Amino acid sequence: MKNQDNHSKTRISALCGLVLTFALCILCRGVVFAQTPRTLTVVPPSQDFKTKAGKQISANVKVRNETDEPITVKANLRDFIVLDDKGTPSFVEEAVSGRWSLSSWMIVSPTEFTINPRSSKVFDVAVIVPPDALPGGHYASVYFTPVENGLKENQSGSAVETRIASLFKLIVEGPVTEMAYLRKFSAPRFSEYGPITITTQIENQSDLDITPRGSIVITDLFGKNISRFQIEERRIFPYAVRSLTNTLEKKWLFGRYKATLNGSYGTTGQVLAGYLYFWVLPWKIILAVVFGLAILVLIGYWLGQKGKNKEKIVIPPDSPLNS
Repeated sequence: MKNQDNHSKTRISALCGLVLTFALCILCRGVVFAQTPRTLTVVPPSQDFKTKAGKQISANVKVRNETDEPITVKANLRDFIVLDDKGTPSFVEEAVSGRWSLSSWMIVSPTEFTINPRSSKVFDVAVIVPPDALPGGHYASVYFTPVENGLKENQSGSAVETRIASLFKLIVEGPVTEMAYLRKFSAPRFSEYGPITITTQIENQSDLDITPRGSIVITDLFGKNISRFQIEERRIFPYAVRSLTNTLEKKWLFGRYKATLNGSYGTTGQVLAGYLYFWVLPWKIILAVVFGLAILVLIGYWLGQKGKNKEKIVIPPDSPLNS
């Protein structure tokens, strides 16, 4: 009996030890993940320039260490393009066509620097435009990556891959093509209630980025203006598509409506225009009203018929009711 008790106590002790060890592992792991992240900020986030071929431009980018530890950062240059309809820049890892490339014209100094805690470092950027540079837009970024334990980027799987970037846009003066299309202008054709979301999709076929401007006017069935709002002013990369949204916030609407877009883009104000129709019918309410009216009509008809039947009752002359 005593041996069984000792055996049970041993098993309980082993189980408690296992649970304690597991808890300590989880606690230690939580402490590791709770460490302060290595944070950097860059100013300005983007810069725009315009110059002639063969000229040189000077700029700078400030990087700030927001942590309580020194961080060594490496400066890199990379072209970027936009592939989605939200205007998200994507780094181009390989060389791109000279039509849009800019990074090969840029020099950044220093290329690596240790920034003290809560301090900043200014990196100088020179852009040397070739004499034969193509007119139009050219796009690149100066981005910074932390260096971990003396290991440069991509030398170890433990190296931090976080990138912070300042985007550079350079317009080389000269003859360019400016052309854009209203690829899509749409809203739900039928809705029960508002709000109504209107989507404007613009495709840029220009040699440089554009920022369309304009307004959308909503009119009712009688041509009365019920709302007007500006389209979002968003930059559209060359040969990219950008989706913009506006919302008619009113809930109670009835009938057919027309949305008219009047916009412009480019240096000479080329026109972007379009229109669409949409219906808003609170059909559930309409059905309830029609059903209610039908019931009232039926009740009225029944009461009318009942009254007519009473009028048709004839009392005979010899009836006691006539005495």
